[in-house]
Amino acid sequence: MITTTTLAPPLVPRFGPKAPMTVGILLAIAGLLWLTRLDPGSGYATAVLPTQILVSVGVGLFHLSGPNVALSGVAPADAGVASAALNTSQQVGAALGPALLDTPYLAAVADSSAARTTAARLAGHVHGYRVAFTASAALFVLAFTAVTCLIRSHRSTPTT
Repeated sequence: MITTTTLAPPLVPRFGPKAPMTVGILLAIAGLLWLTRLDPGSGYATAVLPTQILVSVGVGLFHLSGPNVALSGVAPADAGVASAALNTSQQVGAALGPALLDTPYLAAVADSSAARTTAARLAGHVHGYRVAFTASAALFVLAFTAVTCLIRSHRSTPTT
C-alpha cells in the first residue's frame, strides 16, 4: 500500500480520481475473493502473499484519490475542518471495520470451537476467514457502486 501511494500519484492528474479508485476497488475485490478460496493446506507464498499484494495495491490506489475527492469543493476557510473530519472518519473506520468483520468470523467459527480434532478446529477457522473475506468483498462492491455513481472523473489539465 505504501509503495502504491508513493509511486502512483501521477495517475490522478492524468486519469482523474475516479479511474484509480475504481481500479483499486476492483483489485481489492479480486484479492478478497481469491482469499475465499483458502483451505487449511494453502501455503503462504502461493495463496496468501499474492492476494495480500493485490489487496494492498488496490487499497493504495483507492486511498490515493480519496482525500482529493473528499476535499474537493470545500471552501478554503473550511479546509482545515474538512480535513480533520476526513482524518477522523478514516481513523474510526480503521477501528470499526475489523471489529465489525470479527462478528461474521466469530459466528462462523462458533460451530467448530467444540470440535475435538485440531483439523476440524482449523477448518472452522478457515471457514470463518472465508466468511469475513466475503463480507469485506461485499463492502468493497458497495464502495465500487458509490464511486461509479457519485464521482465524476475530471482530469487535471497542466497549466502552461
